[in-house]
Amino acid sequence: MSSIYRKPESNTTPEVMNMQQALEFLNLGRTTLTQLLKAGHIPAFKAYSGARPWKFRRSSLEQWMRAITDPTRSTSVWRIFSNPQDFVHEQMEEEFLKDYRRNLQQTQPLHIEVVAEKLTVQNILKPVCSRFGIPLTITRGFVSLPPRDAIATRFLRSGKEKLLLLVISDLDLDGVSIGETFLQSMREDFGIDECDAVRVALTLEQVERFGLPEGFEAKESSSRYNAFVSE
Repeated sequence: MSSIYRKPESNTTPEVMNMQQALEFLNLGRTTLTQLLKAGHIPAFKAYSGARPWKFRRSSLEQWMRAITDPTRSTSVWRIFSNPQDFVHEQMEEEFLKDYRRNLQQTQPLHIEVVAEKLTVQNILKPVCSRFGIPLTITRGFVSLPPRDAIATRFLRSGKEKLLLLVISDLDLDGVSIGETFLQSMREDFGIDECDAVRVALTLEQVERFGLPEGFEAKESSSRYNAFVSE
């Protein structure tokens, strides 16, 4: 699959694009883009019902590209300076006293944390969590003990009476059990009984509401199969 991050300047690209313009904008092959369209994984529309040519909005594609970035394939760029004077100037003029954040949770009855299963949603969740000062933990499946210990430590330091975990995960056997697994760990590993987990995404209601693909199958051999199907 070609890179989707090399795109022309916005002033040369129309807001509404045809198939060929979208291919050039995304730097994708026609087969790849067609597969994304069939799977409903890329924003597109048709001029009217029954029309064959797909149309694409540049703003929607730009938002889509930002949403699917993969932090596991990162590039590190180091801040370097020609001399100490430049460093001091930057610190005093651009960064001095600019990291202050007010604790917006201090007046709330609960200590709230967000737990997400996949790195691919980090760029969507991080700005929201940052705005409200809510800690965000990316589990990448079933998270190891240190991140859970960090959550427990932040909760105990908060002085709040109850811990609330907002869970974002896949709608599959492993995804739906992440909240339950976290709660069990909080109680058994850290002695925190006053805790709850709320699944905010992805839910069956959201799949139906937004017309998302439903082509997954639950493994009958899984110990969670009966509970998952009954839900």
